Amino acid sequence: MSKTENSNINQIVLASQLDKVEVSADLIKTENFSKSYDSLLNLIKYLESIKETVDGQVRKIIEDNYQETGETSIKTDSFNFTYVAPTTKQGFDKDKLKSEDPATYAKYIKVTNVKGQLKVTKRKKNTEEDANKKEAIDAEYIDF
Repeated sequence: MSKTENSNINQIVLASQLDKVEVSADLIKTENFSKSYDSLLNLIKYLESIKETVDGQVRKIIEDNYQETGETSIKTDSFNFTYVAPTTKQGFDKDKLKSEDPATYAKYIKVTNVKGQLKVTKRKKNTEEDANKKEAIDAEYIDF
């Protein structure tokens, strides 16, 4: 077994400790929770990178298939992979309107309520002195 495979298995074991656990404020403060949560985030990143690679390969195959046959999709029992050709779209430059005609801009402002979120930021510990400083290495917002 390679080091990467062994590392991934260890990450899975650590992350799985969070499955069906009653999370409490006291638990969140433990080193074990931090390690398990960190492993969970690392696994998600790892799986997302695999998905990104596979999606890129599928995209290339679908594009090539479209160029060769004109077929826009490949269908399986579980998925439809469809090529969507490049296109253009129109947008609205609200900043330009705001600067050029503030009165008109103000007339069309719409205020909406935004749900609260949990912001999770991975802390970077360089030394013991700055262990409490946080650096936004990875920040994830989770809707309530």
